[in-house]
Amino acid sequence: MTPARRVLMVVGLLILAASLCLLVVANRPVDRNSDRQPLPAPDLTLPTPEARPVPALPAAVVEAPAW
Repeated sequence: MTPARRVLMVVGLLILAASLCLLVVANRPVDRNSDRQPLPAPDLTLPTPEARPVPALPAAVVEAPAW
């Protein structure tokens, strides 16, 4: 085996070993943390249309002159 071929073989084995190590590390199980925040009952309901205030129109729009 020529010296260049041996160097290529060593480099290839190092790349293979590194990729296998990274594959094992990437597939480890992850600790998942979940924060629970209690929600009061009024926050779980949708507002009714009557409960929403009607936006006020500016006076300039209300008193626009007729053409």
